[in-house]
Amino acid sequence: MTSLKKTIEQKIVDSLDPIFLEIIDQSDLHKGHLENTGHTETHFKVTIVSKAFDGLTHLERHRLIHNLLKEEIPRIHALSLCLREAEK
Repeated sequence: MTSLKKTIEQKIVDSLDPIFLEIIDQSDLHKGHLENTGHTETHFKVTIVSKAFDGLTHLERHRLIHNLLKEEIPRIHALSLCLREAEK
């Protein structure tokens, strides 16, 4: 079975062709408060720099990512996003 982190990474790479991508699984910092869910990957910090964000507002960038990860979102308890345009 593919990890949730890998699935998120693959969807972002395939859809946004990022210049920079960092996905940090912070689930270990939150052990205990979600132990009854059965999910081990629950907290992520994601930084993306992509030309796909050029001209988009902050809210539009977040909507783009949430739509891209709509199948994964129900399994994620916390998703921190830093979404930046490519330098011109």
